[in-house]
Amino acid sequence: MRYSLILFLLVPACQPQVGNSYPPPAVKSATSSPISVTLFSSGGAPHELGVVGRGKRLETGLRVSNPSDHAVELGPIQSSCECLSVTLPSNQIPAHKSVEGTIAIDFEKDPNFQGALLLIATASSVKPDKRRAFELRLSVDVK
Repeated sequence: MRYSLILFLLVPACQPQVGNSYPPPAVKSATSSPISVTLFSSGGAPHELGVVGRGKRLETGLRVSNPSDHAVELGPIQSSCECLSVTLPSNQIPAHKSVEGTIAIDFEKDPNFQGALLLIATASSVKPDKRRAFELRLSVDVK
């Protein structure tokens, strides 16, 4: 008689977050060039950030571009997990311009967590009309 063993990885549920709650110091930079997001375009495939050590913090740049003919005012940036924060210098993105910000993934508050995560950050426009402005999808493996 053959037996099969099936293992399930139980991970604590991430708490959704709104706004930016983490301090800015970087521990590790994920990429040398910023991750680019264009307003009002589809989210596309997740950006692969690779491996983050358990209990560590990873930080990388973000460039948000506005290709439209009008300035866009963003509402709060919401994230799928309290470990993810996205910071922009302003919620105003001028027409045909880009703003540079920061993505931080922080496991310092949960040093025993390990596993693969798909993290999502979204923002909606407030002006000129209210609609989904961007969806940022990030894949990270915590080991």
